[in-house]
Amino acid sequence: MPMDKRELPAACMDPDIVLAEPTDLIGTGQVADDSYTTETVKALNEVNPNVLVMIASGVSTAEDCYNVVKLGADGTGATSGILNAPSPAERVREMAEAIVKAKNEKQ
Repeated sequence: MPMDKRELPAACMDPDIVLAEPTDLIGTGQVADDSYTTETVKALNEVNPNVLVMIASGVSTAEDCYNVVKLGADGTGATSGILNAPSPAERVREMAEAIVKAKNEKQ
């Protein structure tokens, strides 16, 4: 899935963080392929090396969170995955642990 270049101008406005997501995957439970994450993080960091990058859409499990962060994102959004989980509180805990694990492994 190619990167959606609409996120690039946002990075020029010097935000703290940019949330990037392919709109056609929002709420589907289908995560963008790895190239979307790596290309988007690289492109946004080239525009603004200080911006944090969150990759979202389709992220619904702890494994999804782990993979997105392992691929270079600083974080992820997962609204549908949390709200549709049998236990939203448990899903948030699992996702947070997965993100911490991925960040620790990157260091």
